[in-house]
Amino acid sequence: MEVLGAVASGVTLAALFKYSFEAFDIIQLYQSQDVDFKRLQLQYKLEKGRLYNWGVEMGLADDSKPNLLNEWHSKELVAETLRQIIALFSDAQVIRKKYGCDDAISSAAPSLPGPETLHGITRAFDHFRIQSSNSDESMSRLKKTKWVIRDRKKFLILVSDIQSLVDSLEKITNDLSTIARLEECLRRRVNEIKNGDILLGIASVWKESHPRVASAASTKADSISMSSGKYEFISQWQNSVDSEASRDSLIADVEDLSITELKHSVVSSHEKLETLEKSLNSTSDSMTSLQRKMKILRDRKEAQKYAGIFMFVISASALLQFFQRT
Repeated sequence: MEVLGAVASGVTLAALFKYSFEAFDIIQLYQSQDVDFKRLQLQYKLEKGRLYNWGVEMGLADDSKPNLLNEWHSKELVAETLRQIIALFSDAQVIRKKYGCDDAISSAAPSLPGPETLHGITRAFDHFRIQSSNSDESMSRLKKTKWVIRDRKKFLILVSDIQSLVDSLEKITNDLSTIARLEECLRRRVNEIKNGDILLGIASVWKESHPRVASAASTKADSISMSSGKYEFISQWQNSVDSEASRDSLIADVEDLSITELKHSVVSSHEKLETLEKSLNSTSDSMTSLQRKMKILRDRKEAQKYAGIFMFVISASALLQFFQRT
């Protein structure tokens, strides 16, 4: 079990958090009818859940979220606290004598399957890739050893020690959590602002104190500026380029543009193509309608023509009959 000392050194905060969370699994819980004992096992699982929730909020359990501890001045305190959690499980003698556990292999106690939610939490770490092969090997050896609870009163000491360390993690990073939630709320409100000047003002004021909010405001302002026509000079450049210009002059004009200007130029061209396509579709619809109307007129004209011939034949026949009688 001393291998945990190697695991706890020379790894990232995310890796330390992963190892401390997985260390909980070396204790196998088992079926019991004792209400107090069941409550104790529940408290153990709750502390594991609290540690996971803390890791999610700090960005350690999900690498798609920003790590709030990367640039934090007290991150070494967090690392040391995580090492202490790992150390609780690092000594077989301590686990056996201080925390009242027995080797699971020699114990006949039926293990208690963990709830599906905790299985899901454990699977959430599958995407982690820790670079230290020695640490992986050490953790692999650690997982081969399992313990079951023998003495409830002694095991309560382990739960209390874990609770104290998790409390410390939450307290020391409380300000970070509060600021992160505040910034997330501000980012959502920033996305609702439609005035580009206000957004640029927010980006300028909060550039140092809240860089993530400032970045969101600046990005939104750029988006509004593009859509409101503040890049009209790009369209003017497009119109100024003669369609018969030489290849060399066209390349020179393109090279004069920045990447951002080229992007807006492409967007503008795409919008013009869409407008032209809509215009052509509208013209096509008009032509179809006109053809239908002309067909109706032709049909009417033909009908009138044949009606006139029919009336002429009837009239001629009537006159012929009249003259024959007279």
